[in-house]
Parts: sequence; C-alpha cells; structure tokens
Amino acid sequence: MARQRELYIGIMSGTSLDGIDAVVMDFTAHSAKLIAHHHQRFPVSLHKSLSDLITANKVPAPEIANSARRILAEAYIDAIKNLLNIATTQDVTVSTDNILAIGNHGQTVFHAPPLSVQLDDGQHIANHTGIRVINQFRQRDLELGGQGAPLVPAFHRHFFAREKASLAVLNIGGIANLTLLMADGSTSGFDTGPGNTLMDSWINKHQGKNYDINGDWARSGTAHAALLESMQQDAWLNKTPPKSTGREHFNLLWLERILSRINNQIAPQDVQATLCELTASSVAKALQDQAPESTQLIVCGGGVHNSLLMDRLHALLPDLAISSSEAHGIHPDWVEAAAFAWLAMANDRGIPGNIPAVTGAREAGILGVLCEPVKSMAIEESQ
Repeated sequence: MARQRELYIGIMSGTSLDGIDAVVMDFTAHSAKLIAHHHQRFPVSLHKSLSDLITANKVPAPEIANSARRILAEAYIDAIKNLLNIATTQDVTVSTDNILAIGNHGQTVFHAPPLSVQLDDGQHIANHTGIRVINQFRQRDLELGGQGAPLVPAFHRHFFAREKASLAVLNIGGIANLTLLMADGSTSGFDTGPGNTLMDSWINKHQGKNYDINGDWARSGTAHAALLESMQQDAWLNKTPPKSTGREHFNLLWLERILSRINNQIAPQDVQATLCELTASSVAKALQDQAPESTQLIVCGGGVHNSLLMDRLHALLPDLAISSSEAHGIHPDWVEAAAFAWLAMANDRGIPGNIPAVTGAREAGILGVLCEPVKSMAIEESQ
C-alpha cells in the first residue's frame, strides 16, 4: 500500500519586495521533493505600502500595520489559489484536502533584534483557504534570546548536507546569508550583509528598474576602490556571528551617507559595480574567516541570476567549487519558500526549526504559531 504523501505549502516574500514565492513540497519519508511552484508580483499599491513601511525604519503603528496585514493576506491567498491550480494541473493527486499546512514567513517590515515584525494574517489565510497555517516563525527564537534569523539553515542542512563534506550554502536575496555545513556534522550560519538590496535600490533610483538584469549595468562600470573600502569599514560587517540584518541598516540612506564623505564624483554605473563587489567581497571574507575548510559553495536566491556577481564570487573564491542549487536538486528561486514549507512540517513533527549556533538562541525550539481554519469560513469561501 502506497504511503500517504505529506504535502506542505511554503510562502516567502523577502526583503527584495519582488513578490510572493509559493511552493508545494512533499516531505514523505523524510524526503524533500518540489511538486509545484508559483511566483506572483505584488500589486503596485501593496508594493508601495510595504516599501514605505520598510523605509520608515521603525515598528509600524498598529492601525497602519493592520491595514497592510489584511491586504497582504489577500495577496497570499490569491498566490496560494494560483499555486494549487498549477499543482493540480501537474499532479491530479494534489488538492486543498491533502495539504497538511501552509508555512508562511510573512513580510518583514522591521528587523532589529530583539524586535522583528513580519506582517501576515495567518487566521484569515486559514479561514479562506481551508488549510492550516503556521506562521510567525521568528518569534520563538527571539523569545529564546536569538536573532530570529536566519532560519533557512535548518532546511539547508536537511536538503544539502553530505556526510564527511564541508560545504556552504549561500542565499542571495535582498540580504545575503550563509549556512556552513561542516564535515563533523556541525552547522552554523549568519547574514553576511547586503545581497541584492543596495544594487536594486540604486538602479531603481537611476534607471527606474527593479533590478540589474544579469548585472549588465554594473558590468558597464568599474568598482571604485575608495568607496568599496569605506563601505567595508561598516561596523556591522565586521561583527562576528551570530548576526542578522536587513534593509533597516543597508539602504540608500546608508549608501548616500558614505558617498557624501567621498569628495570626487562617482559615475552611477561605477557605484553599481562597487555595490556588486561589496556583496561578493563580504561573502568571500565571511567564508574565509568562518569556514576556510569549505570545498563547495551552493548558491540560491535571486542573486544567482546576476552573472557579474557570480563571476566575482568565482574570482574571489578560486579554490571553491561554486554551483547553483539547481545542480543539487532544487532551483535557486524556490529554496527559501521550500524552507518555510519544511519549517511548517517541522512544527507538525515537533522538530526544532532554529539552530542556536546560527541565531544565538539559548536553545533549539519548535518554531511557529498554528492557525486552524474556521470551518464555516472555508465553506462559505468555496461556494
């Protein structure tokens, strides 16, 4: 008799604000298989609201947060429905009835431990999909004295670890983070600094684009040595792990303060090239300082599509075998969403979702808050 599949949905919307990533994962028999995926951009008005909340660099007022939370929940519900339509087209055995839970990260609008605010409305999502929702994953780790981030290393360990191999997993989203998987079985990890966020903000300011396709604009410029050195002197970049950060720290205001201290004018494309070098060099330094024995670097997240950034990683880390996560069984665009499906599964199975060596928590804990659907709401929505 075939074993019943253990299907979970993972939802992720990150600091890059490029939209919602959604996946269906099958965790039957401790495996991890991607069944279906979907990306959905934010409506323009919601994107602006979220961007304004993040740019404000403070905990949002309750009335503002509640309004954004409900609109965001509707966007998540729409993405889930579209994902399930795709999944059932590809695999007729997938349905709302056999999804065990949705793991929803929510949208981070402020992160400065011990405070971290993720907007979502798990109860509303549960009521209108008829599926259990597990959310607010960061809060338990914060209660345990941790940074509440990064949380993906536990999934990276589950999916990428190899016996007696020392390797690193690099996620390049708005912020870049590393997971270090050591040959002795130990795991650590931390944010390394800006990933795409500064590059995205700078090209948006000067060209109105959301991101630098293939790193082409940065490739047209030349990294500016004095600017790079000034940015590399940032105190956060030189902190030892555990550590996490966000757009609260690395943003256009941060960049423009540094630019104002440099007398000569720097061409915008040269600034873009320097920001690309900052991301690559901060990752390389972190690896060299914290895991010089690593032999492989597996890269995921949107930054893997920036060919200049990948070229610079190869140049700065010539002794490492660097490859996309796609070569290891999962496309780089879906790793983070898959991680939150895994965290929902871990909550159900009573598996700790944080790693104290990563977040700095006093101990490992089961992460997430469960929201059970109110039956009458789910039935009303389906009619």
